[in-house]
Amino acid sequence: MSRLKTRTSQFLIDISVLMLAFVLAMLVRFDWSVPQGIFRQLVIVLPYVVLLQYAFPNHLSIFRLWFAKYFLFQNTMQHLLHYCFR
Repeated sequence: MSRLKTRTSQFLIDISVLMLAFVLAMLVRFDWSVPQGIFRQLVIVLPYVVLLQYAFPNHLSIFRLWFAKYFLFQNTMQHLLHYCFR
């Protein structure tokens, strides 16, 4: 798979997860029955919320740093061995 397709699919997955999380948060907030007026506001606000949630961490490289700190295999094994055999 080409790098462009990979980045595009990752972008679409990220945006979809952010949208789903926001909608689920609103559903849970209103006990699975969102009032009509609030739903209209949700539809208007959703693109802006998703844009902010996606843009700021990417701009600050937080995803890259967070991933590198906690999920690189080498670091994970070092931490695991350190805590198991100290």
